[in-house]
Amino acid sequence: MTFSDPALEDGHAAGGQVSPTARSALDLSDVDDLIAERPSVLLVGLGKAGGRFLRSLRFLDETCSALELAGVCDIDGSRFGQLQGSSTQCFTDLRTALEEIAPDVVCVCINEVGHYDALAMIAEFTSVRAVLSEKPLTETLAQCEAVIDRLGDRLICVNFVERYSPVVEQFREWSAFHDAQILRVEFHWGKYRFMDPRPTMGVLSEISHPVDLVRTLIGARPDAMFSVRSASGSRSRFSVVDRELLDTVDVEYTIDGVPVRGHSSFLWEGRDRRIVLYGRTGLAGALFQAVLAFDRPSWDCDSLRVTRVDESTGAREEVFASHCDKDDFPRDLRHIFKVTRFCAIALRALYQPEYGEQLALAEDAWWAQRAIDAFSQTIGGGDAIGF
Repeated sequence: MTFSDPALEDGHAAGGQVSPTARSALDLSDVDDLIAERPSVLLVGLGKAGGRFLRSLRFLDETCSALELAGVCDIDGSRFGQLQGSSTQCFTDLRTALEEIAPDVVCVCINEVGHYDALAMIAEFTSVRAVLSEKPLTETLAQCEAVIDRLGDRLICVNFVERYSPVVEQFREWSAFHDAQILRVEFHWGKYRFMDPRPTMGVLSEISHPVDLVRTLIGARPDAMFSVRSASGSRSRFSVVDRELLDTVDVEYTIDGVPVRGHSSFLWEGRDRRIVLYGRTGLAGALFQAVLAFDRPSWDCDSLRVTRVDESTGAREEVFASHCDKDDFPRDLRHIFKVTRFCAIALRALYQPEYGEQLALAEDAWWAQRAIDAFSQTIGGGDAIGF
């Protein structure tokens, strides 16, 4: 990881050294010290997301003794080849898996179109103390509210995975140190998913990532005021789902008065995830631009660049820079560092609730669901709405 901040002259992460926050973000070795017992975990879904979770859970099981991977469930039994040589139990029926394992934790990694049914079933089992879910929590706001109600006071964590990037943590640290105020945000969040074999609810599932992350970077709470100014989208049969779905959306909205413009698509030539923020530092009132880029050229290769902007010329001077690449992580965590960090923090939160502050919990999942529901309604021809 490279790290520099020539603007900070008091030793706060200066001189090219990684800050304590960044170091802790890269260290998962003490997770077992924070967990009173090894919770049993059931992994639901062994597709692409489930495969990444499988590697993460195995790492936390074998390296940190933080959990017991008790079982996996997938309707496609051919995927169990990923577990060759493992004693982990395999199931093709979720109810049977829940009955036989009685897990403490369930990781839901199936496509979002199946989330509601899976989560509703999981809620029936009192042994389950925590649910870790891929984003978004459900397809619709009504489903989201229903499953949150059913799951009650159990820990609900949604994997808005970019939250767990070291560069996000570093920007929040830099922003707090400089008492920064965000004035405007833009994002571009796309990838190529034409005729991908996985079913999908459409690109609103993808835009939920930056929608959640932008609110986090601004520092707005889940009760933040939200208003859609405009939203438009394109529908097509790009998916294996046999109906037209949104494949691209453009949105303009405000969070606590901060204007945000965003574009998200499943039809770009490749993965492209960027957020650009403009703001002012508190003491000097200097204008800055912060650019966060994710997963370029591969998973977990993230970067942050903050520049001071000359308001008379537009010239930019770099004041902070950070970058992660694959060599910054243990070989076993390449391409799954952020997923593993999400799992580790969620496990800690199960025993030490203060760690929940770093997670996207039920109220955060609900906020994101309300936002994408508002986009959908606006695109559908209704009036602009807010909450």
